[in-house]
Amino acid sequence: MNVITQLSPEAQYLHRHLTEPGIGYPDPWPDASRLTAADLGHLLPLAYRTRGTGPAFSMRYAVENEVKQRQPEFTPESCLALYEALAAGLDRRRWADVCLAAGALLRCPGGAPQAELAGIARALTEFMVAHSRFEEPYALLAVAGVAGMDERGNRWTSRRGRWRWPSVTWCWGSIPSAGRWWPRWGPARTGRRPSCPGSGSGWRR
Repeated sequence: MNVITQLSPEAQYLHRHLTEPGIGYPDPWPDASRLTAADLGHLLPLAYRTRGTGPAFSMRYAVENEVKQRQPEFTPESCLALYEALAAGLDRRRWADVCLAAGALLRCPGGAPQAELAGIARALTEFMVAHSRFEEPYALLAVAGVAGMDERGNRWTSRRGRWRWPSVTWCWGSIPSAGRWWPRWGPARTGRRPSCPGSGSGWRR
């Protein structure tokens, strides 16, 4: 099945200008408000890969601006394409939008292709951890879960658990009065672990 033919006419128009920058600026200018949620899910990975200036970058801006207004919807294929686009930009950006990656998992009605995503999710997680990019810890943990980095146990039912790989230890704990989970992360050091609830500072209470 040709995915392009499943897009709306407006999305096909945008797709062409994202993938064929040599054709110049579109005339008429595309109306991104006509894009469906599925259109946005298809176009966002293409937009995320677009660099530089010119017509294609203008189309990227149009897609990203619309995503700020409405939620995209992903197919398993476009979800995988998004993860691939995020990973492809790591060395250049020194960062990845893990909120976008985590959100795609929730907005994939056909089910996220977790087996295919696992290796890419691991690369994203390890890069973010290695560069101490913990601005969005919950989104990062969601992506890490897809990577299979939570094999130490059921973090949602266990009162306290630790999750470990070579460079970082993650501690999990719950605060009964708050009824929610708080993450704690830090470098894994011989003989020293990041503090967990009730064992020292570093946890919000």
